[in-house]
Amino acid sequence: MKPSVLMVCYFYPPILTVGTHRSVGFSKFLSQFGWKVTVLTVKEGQDSWYKERGGEVPQGVDVIRTVELPFAKICDFLHGAISKILKPFGVDLKRNLFRELVALPDAQVGWLKFTALLREARKN
Repeated sequence: MKPSVLMVCYFYPPILTVGTHRSVGFSKFLSQFGWKVTVLTVKEGQDSWYKERGGEVPQGVDVIRTVELPFAKICDFLHGAISKILKPFGVDLKRNLFRELVALPDAQVGWLKFTALLREARKN
């Protein structure tokens, strides 16, 4: 019986970044050493700074893709709205408190659909 691992990777093909290369390499080597590798990732990322697409999923790696909720955009919208409301009162919000206090561990937290994660965990 093969050992199993579930990798939770925001950056995985078709998203192409330095972080993607690291995740793909790690999943490939685990698979080559006899592990059953499943990667949970996002279908389409919301951030605009990584538009590069490409790369292939290594053989022997199963991929589950989930939808990303626009959580970061909602945090940014709320920050902008609250900033405009507070500006006449002399309050200038320099930091996006919504991202810092609500978006934990990071602004991409909205992509992780816990139902898909739980469903996959029950299969194994």
